[in-house]
Amino acid sequence: MRKRTLLMRWEFFPGRVSIYDMEVAKGDQMPTPSKEQVLEALREVYDPEIPINVVDLGMIYDLIIEGDKVSVKMSLTTPGCPLAGSITDDVKSHLLRVDGVQEADVQLVWDPPWTPERIDRDALNRLFDQRKPAQEPHP
Repeated sequence: MRKRTLLMRWEFFPGRVSIYDMEVAKGDQMPTPSKEQVLEALREVYDPEIPINVVDLGMIYDLIIEGDKVSVKMSLTTPGCPLAGSITDDVKSHLLRVDGVQEADVQLVWDPPWTPERIDRDALNRLFDQRKPAQEPHP
């Protein structure tokens, strides 16, 4: 008897998240990683210049989980980023740490260009709260 594996795809754009779920016939496989597991792993990857993870920065544009393979399309804050290779390697290594992931593909895309409007508002608020100088009490 063949098991059915769920093909899951999420596209991340400001103001909307599209989710496509479709069953695909596959042979016996390990459990399929969940979207939550993958996003949790990606939240451990940070842009070295900004103390916000790549998910909350809005750099993840597309996420496809197909059995034990995870594919990510992502952007960076600037096409000329000298650390592009390091960041994409870090994303891939974190994906491969997720239970059930045997293969990871990370592709850089530049359309649409990344803009600061993609940053998660809660993450941005936490960043600004951390940077506020301590208030001295008035005598």
